[in-house]
Amino acid sequence: MNQRPFHLVAIAAAAIACAGNAARKDAVTEVPKDEKPVAAAEATPAETTPASVADASADAACGFARVHFGFDSATLDADAREALVAAAKCIGDKKLVAVTVEGHCDDRGTEAYNLALGQRRADSVRSYLEKLGVAAQLRVVSFGKAYPIATGETEAAWRENRRAEFRTPGEKLSDGQSTAPRG
Repeated sequence: MNQRPFHLVAIAAAAIACAGNAARKDAVTEVPKDEKPVAAAEATPAETTPASVADASADAACGFARVHFGFDSATLDADAREALVAAAKCIGDKKLVAVTVEGHCDDRGTEAYNLALGQRRADSVRSYLEKLGVAAQLRVVSFGKAYPIATGETEAAWRENRRAEFRTPGEKLSDGQSTAPRG
């Protein structure tokens, strides 16, 4: 008897189960970096900014915009493509070696379906950035519907949650535990 189809089903089921476990955290908690205070008399103007604020402002200078998607879609619209052109330019200008793209969904649909849809969304963003010539290593992760940024049963809330987001090396992912790889 040919057991090959059984093995493929078992492998696929294990992959879905593993992906689902990463997205089960109920709340995101940010843990601030431990920083040694600097006396005001000893500090130069550049040193008075805490490291976490300096890192955030350096990344914010990129202006990575969230990319939003239509219902049940991984297709990039004109606004999304425009945002990705700006992201590609920043990635090149800052010479980032790696960027993680997170795919997210609204709360409609099953967990398994939304994990797959989030993956397609992140893959769509990665593919477009590659077509634009981004040289950085582009990693993708799907969180499905696990980490909404808007609450409510309205089209406006659902639209905000149908998104792809960027994380730079060392930055916390939406799960609040994982960190974007450094390269």
